[in-house]
Amino acid sequence: MVFVMVGLPARGKSFISLQLTRFLNWMGFEARVFNAGNHRRTTETGVQNASYFDPKSTTAAARRDQIAFEVLDGMLEWMDEGRDRFAVFDATNSTQARRRMVAERLQGTPGLGVIFVESICDDDSVLEANIALKLSKSPDYARMPREEARQDLLRRISHYETVYEPLEEEEMTLAGGVVRISYIKLLNFSSHVVAHNIWGRAAVTVLPYLMALHVGSRPVWLVRLPHAEVTAYSWRKQGKPWPPPREVQFAEQPLSPQGHAFVDTLAAFIARRADGIAVFTCTHRRGLELAERLGGGRVRTSLNPQDRGICFGLTAEEVAECAPDVLADPLHKRFAGGESLADMLQRLVPTLIEVEQEMRPVLVAAPLTPLQALYCYYAGLPVASAVSLQLPMHTLIELQPSGAHFTERRLSMEELCGPAP
Repeated sequence: MVFVMVGLPARGKSFISLQLTRFLNWMGFEARVFNAGNHRRTTETGVQNASYFDPKSTTAAARRDQIAFEVLDGMLEWMDEGRDRFAVFDATNSTQARRRMVAERLQGTPGLGVIFVESICDDDSVLEANIALKLSKSPDYARMPREEARQDLLRRISHYETVYEPLEEEEMTLAGGVVRISYIKLLNFSSHVVAHNIWGRAAVTVLPYLMALHVGSRPVWLVRLPHAEVTAYSWRKQGKPWPPPREVQFAEQPLSPQGHAFVDTLAAFIARRADGIAVFTCTHRRGLELAERLGGGRVRTSLNPQDRGICFGLTAEEVAECAPDVLADPLHKRFAGGESLADMLQRLVPTLIEVEQEMRPVLVAAPLTPLQALYCYYAGLPVASAVSLQLPMHTLIELQPSGAHFTERRLSMEELCGPAP
């Protein structure tokens, strides 16, 4: 499937493109952004200030079209090399004529789904945030004084506005007949969304995800459930019978004194950092106790640990003997009587979308396995690597948005006691 971006400059197209591919890669697909601006910067040697985008210059307009279709052809080559791939064609595609040319080129690939995604901003605060993001992240303005860069960008936007044609229920007459296009229109990111002719996987996962996007700067905090009096590991280490008696429920074990001390330290840290937060946790008693200490939270069964079936409670070495096929392909292979990593991701998607749409600081407290999976999303890591990630207990992982990426720092219990930055 191909997503074709549409919109004026500084409307968040590249941000949306990068976030969408992050999400799709996290779900286990292959996804990549093909950006016309990046190709322009590597192939063009002349002046590329606002005058380059003046629609009155037919030479520059023809060159921009050529660059865009070079990127499109490279994208199609990449799509042909694998199966179940997703690509995002990141360019302005601001006129019906350009979109028709793109659709005609894509039509030559049988079975290829195409969705146009238009980003519109008429809210001054959202537009200013997008302009600031573009000025700080775009290589076009890396060596330009701030005010000069801003004025150049505004002139570029003005040039595009003179020819811009918003997406409508366009019917394109292509080689195979009349085609009714599929599109998603995002107004000020998620304040208003229009979906036309959207169905299947895109309607179930991609559309809700796009509706959650925003350019807010709130942090996301990830933390493992704090220490408990009794765990499966400690039970087995003490040589007690395994499997344990039915009345022994590890999910119902309360926080230990060490766990309570960490939660108190965490609560004090958050009180210094934020006026209010959104807390998400699992159904385990430790998670409920932590959420209560922080003023309450949303309980989600999706944040419960991966079901490892007959391998529950085993050490990593024992799992290697019990289920070597799962370790070889953790994304797709299921534990006998349990889940695969892909199964767990499917149930995590709605919670991830809830976290993404939050404008307040967010804390997610969960057992190791779902936290490993969520960390892969924010760190941009292959989700199959989740099983080997080291996420220590009583450590807060702080993820701060920086454009379409996240900066990370890890705070131990001792560091949480220090003054807020």
